[in-house]
Amino acid sequence: MLVRFHPEDLSRIFVSVPGKEFIEVRFADLRRPPISLWEQRSVVRYLRDQGQKLISEAMMFRAIEEQRRLVTQAQRNTHSTKHRASRTNHRPARGTHHPGSTIYEPTAVSDSQLEPVDYSKPAPAYDAEQW
Repeated sequence: MLVRFHPEDLSRIFVSVPGKEFIEVRFADLRRPPISLWEQRSVVRYLRDQGQKLISEAMMFRAIEEQRRLVTQAQRNTHSTKHRASRTNHRPARGTHHPGSTIYEPTAVSDSQLEPVDYSKPAPAYDAEQW
């Protein structure tokens, strides 16, 4: 039997059966959100690290939902922090530096400091792209 799937959406897999090309198989519980192969592997590793020997579907989806909540909350916090920083200018005027405080002033990067790119070579594959 041959099984195929898209690594970004494990909610649907395709199974070859004799006499037919492929049939689509979905989650048993269609209320479950699509998950990626990366999320599934990450949550299994996390649950194993927590001492779980047997991992149920319910445990896996609870852990994925919790991870997604953490990511969403972090994104909200980052957005609100950036928004507050852009509304209030905390940068003191030049010449008013207070002892003990740090002033960050971005520096420009010249072309000579950047690593050259050879566009004639193929792009390197990342770990997620190598099978």
